Amino acid sequence: MNCGDIFSSCNVLTFIFENNDWTKADIIYGDAIQIDGRRKKIIVAGYDLFQLNYHPIYRHNASFVRTQIHKHFLFDLSLRKKINYALDFYIIHHLYKADAKFVKVNCVICSYLKEGTSNHFIKNMWYNYLVTNDMKCSIRLFIKWFLMMVKFRLNVFKYKK
Repeated sequence: MNCGDIFSSCNVLTFIFENNDWTKADIIYGDAIQIDGRRKKIIVAGYDLFQLNYHPIYRHNASFVRTQIHKHFLFDLSLRKKINYALDFYIIHHLYKADAKFVKVNCVICSYLKEGTSNHFIKNMWYNYLVTNDMKCSIRLFIKWFLMMVKFRLNVFKYKK
């Protein structure tokens, strides 16, 4: 977790891990609460893993990664200047590409402050693009990727009405 991030309750670990068999899961992930001043908003994690080809579907701090998997997929700190705080998504994306087993739990795992380091829409879009396109910088690829993101977002909002 990062500065300003906390577990959503003191029972969240017990709820997730007690009496559950996670032997077939590599990554367990769930929902989060975004705190913006006095307002709280539940950020529901997505089920569609295919969307990891374009952007995160859950908050990295609302997940648990199996130790032996994480030891194999270490943070590549040489990319820190290029993708900054998106190193978490970089690992999540590579886990997805390596066919790791993601399992969503119906649980709010953590709370985080909206006004954190990663609260920058344009930077997030750029970093997500770099991560999902193997760090290739191409205007043509970026426009294609961006249009896919817009199409996805429009479809999501269309079904929420």
